[in-house]
Amino acid sequence: MIPHIHQRRHTTDTTPVTNVTLKRRNEAGTALEVVNLTGKTVKFKAVNAATGVTLVAETETGVTVETAASGTVKYDWQTAGAASAGIFRCYFIVYTTTETEHFPAARDGLIVGIDSETQTAEEAYEASL
Repeated sequence: MIPHIHQRRHTTDTTPVTNVTLKRRNEAGTALEVVNLTGKTVKFKAVNAATGVTLVAETETGVTVETAASGTVKYDWQTAGAASAGIFRCYFIVYTTTETEHFPAARDGLIVGIDSETQTAEEAYEASL
């Protein structure tokens, strides 16, 4: 089954950026709350959903914390990171001095489809299986 695409782009496009507000369940598990990113390091990575091959290795390059207290971040796609057609699972990784946490935690939480001149993201995904 092809993963549901949340954002679609074209190979070599560096816009639009991927904007996200990082949230997690509160301690009671009853509601989502934003993650305060003050004093934390945030990185981005993208992995091919069909093959597991890394498209964008974990990096701080292109990552901007827009508002730390509100948990808002963005990834400004670099040309090399958007050059392959396919469907990609993307994550923001938050680091403190002792802990690491991926957002979204769900495997299908942030899916980006990249189309090329010759293939849609879905065609490239199916050809890679």
